[in-house]
Amino acid sequence: MNVATPRKSLKSAPSYFSLAYIPNREDKFEGRLAVFFRKLLRQAFKRLMTSRVPFKTQRKILNLLASGMPKVGGVSIERCMVQGVGVEIIKPKKPSVKGAILYLHGGAFCIGSPKTHRAITTRLAAMTGFEVWAVDYALAPEHPFPGGIADVMTAYSALLSRGFSGKDIIIAGDSAGGMLTLAAAVRIKHARQPMPAGLVLISPLTDGQYTGESIQTKREIDPVLSYEWISTCAAAYQFPLNDSSHNPLRNPLNGLPPILSQVGDEEMLLDDALRLHEHATRCGVAIRTEVYEHRWHVFHAQAPFLRSAQTALQRIADFARACHVENR
Repeated sequence: MNVATPRKSLKSAPSYFSLAYIPNREDKFEGRLAVFFRKLLRQAFKRLMTSRVPFKTQRKILNLLASGMPKVGGVSIERCMVQGVGVEIIKPKKPSVKGAILYLHGGAFCIGSPKTHRAITTRLAAMTGFEVWAVDYALAPEHPFPGGIADVMTAYSALLSRGFSGKDIIIAGDSAGGMLTLAAAVRIKHARQPMPAGLVLISPLTDGQYTGESIQTKREIDPVLSYEWISTCAAAYQFPLNDSSHNPLRNPLNGLPPILSQVGDEEMLLDDALRLHEHATRCGVAIRTEVYEHRWHVFHAQAPFLRSAQTALQRIADFARACHVENR
């Protein structure tokens, strides 16, 4: 299925919100690169991210892997504290509009930082012309729930206090950051704060109980995640099974802004994305879910090398700009 790209506004493309299967169109060179990255991730990430390895060591491993995924040029990066929360503000050198992406990195609530996700965040800044605020939220096990989401909400309030309206802001996140993106939107709604213009979810976790069928069926093929690791991290985070904002599949989502969700068909969290699509649609939320053929968990991080990852990020940029136009 071809993907409709929003132009002037989302209203001009009502069919944009749907479930789309994105076929793999890699050439031989990208195919070889994909094989290499699957092997690298399986050996250097999946094999080493286990309960036997301390989280501090896991963070160092991720930092090392991320150092091989360079940021894009044409942006500046400023590290600062906003209302007591660390934020990496990435600005395009030639900003086109007043817009912001609040980006929440993945890492199963226990590892990762703005620095480890610059391959994604710097490209989003360059592609959209928006500022990207990558939040250095508190990590478990040192800071279990609600430490992370509390920092996210503080960062969102800081964006509003800096003169951005809700209509100027997109909240985006990958993996556990996808869960935090949904949690933030639900809390913003309940607090009656200005809602963001849209949400972007990359390989999102949506079920803290891991009941999706793909958790089992993709367990061997997924080169990134293992059930042992994600369940260990959920326990360290003290995942709140009775908190409505962290259980999006079991609670109403009506009133949330448009959502773009992207997921690979090789990953354990595939059904997390598919079930969210079904539930959000039932709740009347405009959601576009793209399933990428022969791609793995957060393959976007390999954007410096894979054209398919660059294309996925460009679709996110198109969506973000369309939401921004829609709300002018």
